Amino acid sequence: MVEKAATGITEQLVSLGFQSDRLENRNTPRIDGRSLDYSKMEEQPGDEDVVGFSSLTQSRIKEQRSCWITYTNHKFVHDI
Repeated sequence: MVEKAATGITEQLVSLGFQSDRLENRNTPRIDGRSLDYSKMEEQPGDEDVVGFSSLTQSRIKEQRSCWITYTNHKFVHDI
């Protein structure tokens, strides 16, 4: 959309005490859904009225998939 780059934001956040690090954005993390126990998760279905992220979006989504919410705790994250 030919917008200017957002420069200086990282420096401002660091000056406020936030930590900064670089991430590689080439690939998103993927999990094999067959390895998950969905019975222990909370289903979050998609919106009934689907709208695009952009005013330029013209096609409608034909099929939505639910998101699945799960929780963890100190034992499972830190001890492992």
